[in-house]
Amino acid sequence: MDSETVKKMMERLQEDPYNDSLLQQFNKLNMMPSKLYQQQIQYQYYNAEFKKNTLSSSLRVIGILTQQNGAREEDAAYDKKAYVSLETAQLLSEEFSLRGESSEVPGYDSILVKVDSQDNVAQVERQIQKLILSTETNLHHQVEVNEKFNMIKKTALGIGLFILVIASISIIVAMTMSTHQRRRQIGIMKVLGSNLWQIRNMFIAEAALLGLLGGGIGVLISYLTISGVNELLATTSIIPLESQRQG
Repeated sequence: MDSETVKKMMERLQEDPYNDSLLQQFNKLNMMPSKLYQQQIQYQYYNAEFKKNTLSSSLRVIGILTQQNGAREEDAAYDKKAYVSLETAQLLSEEFSLRGESSEVPGYDSILVKVDSQDNVAQVERQIQKLILSTETNLHHQVEVNEKFNMIKKTALGIGLFILVIASISIIVAMTMSTHQRRRQIGIMKVLGSNLWQIRNMFIAEAALLGLLGGGIGVLISYLTISGVNELLATTSIIPLESQRQG
């Protein structure tokens, strides 16, 4: 929105702050995307000391970031970041007098380095440390997560073994009761010429099929659950660097 529209909307909101329709209209206008590609834009910096706004030189937009997968449109609308070259950043700093009267070359206290894969974090960190910079990665978070997952795995394994024993006892009891209730069928099969080995194999095959079916369903549910958890925990590795270059 242009500054005049923003001013009018803010005045109306101040007069009627509990007007939901007016607030929704303001949010809708504020989230409306603009075609900025190849357009000229200016930054505005408010100097609290002198109580005035300063406009930067015109800058041309040469690219637009795509919305991340899973990100909400509301979050993307308020994520108003712009990436500029170091030369442009220095120019903006000078225009806004952020350096004050100091003539020293501006430096950077810290930077963030995004690595494409966690497998490459250690290698990238070693390369950066050769520049006499102190680094700190988020790999320790991965170690903590792995330790927690190992504890959860051991707990789940113990619970699984306990459930397996209980399930085995339940299956034995169920098969015993099933055999007891099917005495008439067993007697008919004996009359027809079936021996005890054949009857035993029939019950074993029935129990095996039930076990395989239940196990297959359990494995499928576990696989889907683990896949969802892995996607939820998948994050991009970031190396924050502290600029402590030695002489």
